[in-house]
Amino acid sequence: MKKVALTLITTIGLSVSPVFANEVLTNTTTQTDSYQTGKRLGQKVAQVQTDIKTTAAEVSKKLDETSKDVEKDASQAADTLVNKSENAKKILDTKANQASQSLGQMADDAEKDTSQAATTIANKAKAAQSKLVQQTDKSKQALEKTVTNSQDKVQNFKQGFDDGSDNTF
Repeated sequence: MKKVALTLITTIGLSVSPVFANEVLTNTTTQTDSYQTGKRLGQKVAQVQTDIKTTAAEVSKKLDETSKDVEKDASQAADTLVNKSENAKKILDTKANQASQSLGQMADDAEKDTSQAATTIANKAKAAQSKLVQQTDKSKQALEKTVTNSQDKVQNFKQGFDDGSDNTF
């Protein structure tokens, strides 16, 4: 029985081996197949290069747009700062004048009283007014100087953005 089985296996094995040999010989890669594979690979590489160039151009464009937006926003912020500092200066001038007028009115009212106490109060009010006016003038000058310096810095900052000489960004 072993002999029969061994003979049968040998016969089947030898009859199938030409099929396997033929399959191995016919399944080899030809030069044309290699060329086509290389050609497809080259096309894919060219497509990747094109995609990279396109993406780089889009990124560059977006960066340019973002840069312009930042410059525009900075310029607008500088304009707003200049306007607000000018408004603050006007308000300070108005408040200083109102304080001076109010103290002047107080002094005038005190002078109208004929008593010695009224005269004393008037004199003290005038002295206080004088000191307050001096202090107000000093404060006003210091604030005006600060506002002017701020305006100059903001204008220089704005001009740097407008003419492109500021390389902060």
